[in-house]
Amino acid sequence: MLLIQDQMFERKENVVKPKRQQVRASLNAGAQELKTVILAGRNLGSIPSPTEVVGETTLLDLSYNALTELAGIQDYKRVEELVLDNNRLSTLCLPPLPNLRALSINNNNLKDLDQLLCNIEKCAPQLIYLSLLRNPACPNELMSGDEDDYQNYRCTVINRLKNLKFLDSRVVSSLEREYSLNMKRTATKRINTGAPAIQRPDRLQ
Repeated sequence: MLLIQDQMFERKENVVKPKRQQVRASLNAGAQELKTVILAGRNLGSIPSPTEVVGETTLLDLSYNALTELAGIQDYKRVEELVLDNNRLSTLCLPPLPNLRALSINNNNLKDLDQLLCNIEKCAPQLIYLSLLRNPACPNELMSGDEDDYQNYRCTVINRLKNLKFLDSRVVSSLEREYSLNMKRTATKRINTGAPAIQRPDRLQ
């Protein structure tokens, strides 16, 4: 059954995500209505195989289930937005999804940030929206109070995913991307020459 949901990105369990209208603008989605399949909250342990019509899905919501792997997601070849919040994923193993632009994986058990980013770089190079809040791989700025850890995490993700415009609850600003790039260059230079670290601006917005 195809359902249209205009407010996919909303506040759930204290996880703040951008509203769909804001993300839609970056997805250039005005050309046609997205074909949406909502399979949230069904205690699914595996991804159902799509029918021919559902195979044309461009927005797939699998949140609030019991998924531990993504076997079967390769059948949703046209998916542009994928919501996997509140499952039991410990690794991210996406198949090639060249149309994927938005990925939300909040509140899972993802621990290996490098593996996750390698998978996205390889299989979803057009991604512009990513949310990893409440995963071990994502430092919890609000709970720990360590803004530096969270900013270093953001810099790592932004440097790896060149097309990213939204990360977690924040827009990726031009200043933040410039700072992230400079930090990467300086880190390389420090390894080679022992140069001092650069100073982070007070606000990266």
